[in-house]
This record gives sequence, C-alpha cells and structure tokens, in this order.
Amino acid sequence: MIDFNDYAIGYKQFIEFDEHENCIYWKDTKFNEEWHEYDSRGNCIHFKNSKDYEEWNEYDSDGNIIHHKDSNDCEEWHEYNSMGKCVHYKIKYRNSKTYERWNEYDKNGNLVYCKDSNGFDELREYDSDGNCIYTEEHGL
Repeated sequence: MIDFNDYAIGYKQFIEFDEHENCIYWKDTKFNEEWHEYDSRGNCIHFKNSKDYEEWNEYDSDGNIIHHKDSNDCEEWHEYNSMGKCVHYKIKYRNSKTYERWNEYDKNGNLVYCKDSNGFDELREYDSDGNCIYTEEHGL
C-alpha cells in the first residue's frame, strides 16, 4: 500500500507500507528518507534514515524490547518480569556513561519501588482499587 500526503503548500510525503500496514519506506519533499525493517511479529528491528542514522532492536518472545542500539553509539538493555513489566533498564551513552533503573511491582502490576544509579529511589503504596495513595522519594 502506498500513501501520499500533501500537508502544506510545497510539502509532501510519500509512505510505503507492507502487507501488515507497517511503514517500510518514507520520504518527503525536503529530501528526507527512512527505511524500516520488521520481524515476523511486526516489531521494528532496523531503522535507517538518509541522515546516516540507524537503530537496531531485539525483542523477547513476548514482543518486549530487550536491546536497542543506534549509530550514535548509544545502547539500551531491558529486562522484564513474568507480567511484562520492566524490572531493569540500562543505557550506555556515547560518552560511555551509564544509567540504570530497577523497578519492583506488586502482584497487581503496580510499581511499588524503584531506584536508579544516580541515588534516587521511590516507594509507592496503593489502595485496594489500585490507586496510588502514598509516595516517598529520596535522592535527587
């Protein structure tokens, strides 16, 4: 499927979709272009644009992103619990600095505690309806 949009005078974009309606190619009248590749589940595994920027993604069997890398030398890792909630997140920036965050959830999937590598932590409590009724933060 191909879509052609004329949003404003002099600006147009051309979009090509695959059989699953995922955008696989995009370009506009300002000479910008993008290419997208997907796995069999419809997750974007590779992105590239005409400005020499690229991204690569890996997913677990539930479709959660577990690894992301880009051409700017940034990299991310994600770990999930059995409910699909992110329990650990780590990013490495292009300057080799890193940031990490750890999350804990209750049996209902509510975030009850998180801490990060910068010294911040947060505690949350919920009522029986899942409404956050208490938050306590430390650090930053």
